[in-house]
Amino acid sequence: MLSIVIPAYNAQNYLSDCLNSILMQDFEDYQVVIVDDGSIDDTPRICGAFESSHSEKIIYFRQENKGPLLARLRGLDEASGRYVAFVDSDDMLHHFSLLQVADALGRLMPDMLMFDMSQHKSFDKSGPRLFDVDYELSVIEKEQVVTKLYSTHLLNSPFCKVFKKDIVNDAASSLSRFAYYSSSEDYLMVMALIDACTTFAYLRSPLYYYRNTPGSLSRSFALEKAEQSLAVRNIALNNASKWAAKFGSEDIYRGACVDACATFSGIIESAALNCEDTSEVFNLVRKSDCFNRSVIEGPRDMVVRIDRLVECELLKQNHFLLLKMLSKIFFVAKQIKKNLFGA
Repeated sequence: MLSIVIPAYNAQNYLSDCLNSILMQDFEDYQVVIVDDGSIDDTPRICGAFESSHSEKIIYFRQENKGPLLARLRGLDEASGRYVAFVDSDDMLHHFSLLQVADALGRLMPDMLMFDMSQHKSFDKSGPRLFDVDYELSVIEKEQVVTKLYSTHLLNSPFCKVFKKDIVNDAASSLSRFAYYSSSEDYLMVMALIDACTTFAYLRSPLYYYRNTPGSLSRSFALEKAEQSLAVRNIALNNASKWAAKFGSEDIYRGACVDACATFSGIIESAALNCEDTSEVFNLVRKSDCFNRSVIEGPRDMVVRIDRLVECELLKQNHFLLLKMLSKIFFVAKQIKKNLFGA
């Protein structure tokens, strides 16, 4: 019934936990497809050991390093289930996740099923609810899905979702032209898969443990990744414009513009913290199509977080020196808030 695709790259620290969380499920009609994306640590040995000891459940493929997008697409090609789910190699599933997912799929048979995540290994607390619904299992209209996609980060990644395989195969294959992308590739994939789906359901239960491992934003910067992020946001604005017109909802496009501002802020902050000369980066953002569409020509009634609003305004006016200084201050303030309040 279900194929679980796991892209793995240098995943030796957490991969065993991930696989064991799947193997202990109270459900049997599944397979695990691991795609090792050219790991140089102990990941290949771990994958081989699990495949040998659980050959009836696990198949393992190794390829040269091509990035998570192509690893997921390879896994999708190799999957034989009617439905497919994507699990990151450092995350885990609750022991009854697959049983609940299978029950929901059997009852509603959606093209796409969504469920909640927890950032607690014990699964005792849910993260933000994807949708405000009264029932544990609900049909969700596509307008609600695309509105959420283009207004928050909650749907931006392939995990916490199950897709009907024959629906998403063609959409996934069209993504190969973005094979070299190493930034925002998850968002690209989710946009394409949601576009391909017609019927949706939501299971209001934290079935997926998302391990919040430290990111690299404050430690490194790559201009190529910034360019890719901006290109993806422009695609998102195109898609949001299409769906806004289809559903007659200005909220969809407005949300995509607000979300783009978050991307601009992330690029600005990363450059401010890691680049001696930020002018090239700031000019890249300032002259991008997505900045022009969302900040300069975008909706006037956008509700944007104050620090991001200030950054975009300074960028618009080419006050790069002040922008760099304030961006560093904003970063420090966020770190202090996180340490004091955990948010």
